[in-house]
Amino acid sequence: MAGIPIPALVLGLGGLLPFWAAPALIWWEPMWWGAAHHQQLVYGALILSFLGGVHWGVALMAGERRWPRYAWSVLPALIGWTCHAFQHHGTLILLCGFGVAWSIDRLSPLAEDLPVWYQHLRAILSVGAMGGLAATIFVS
Repeated sequence: MAGIPIPALVLGLGGLLPFWAAPALIWWEPMWWGAAHHQQLVYGALILSFLGGVHWGVALMAGERRWPRYAWSVLPALIGWTCHAFQHHGTLILLCGFGVAWSIDRLSPLAEDLPVWYQHLRAILSVGAMGGLAATIFVS
């Protein structure tokens, strides 16, 4: 965690709360499943879109003129939108979307322009978000 700016770390960790609030609420009071599930889908889609937006910002700052980074930058938003079209499988779609986004940020040539600290932060936050989504599937 060395090198991660404190504001990014604190706000990122705080951003995990909605991912874990849904399974906690469902476990505590199962009748809230519909509302908690819906809120987690909305929040997850927003965060997944944000992860794509990071790449749009990198492309802008680098003066990028080619398709790959711009194409990837809009794909997470489309994955998030898809989770609403298929709500019964939405949590699983988001879980896979976060896994793909994390893989892109770690393994693809697109990752070369990202700071090392960002990749460390993404690992922490991706595991946290995916854990919350998996917990929702488990308690449902």
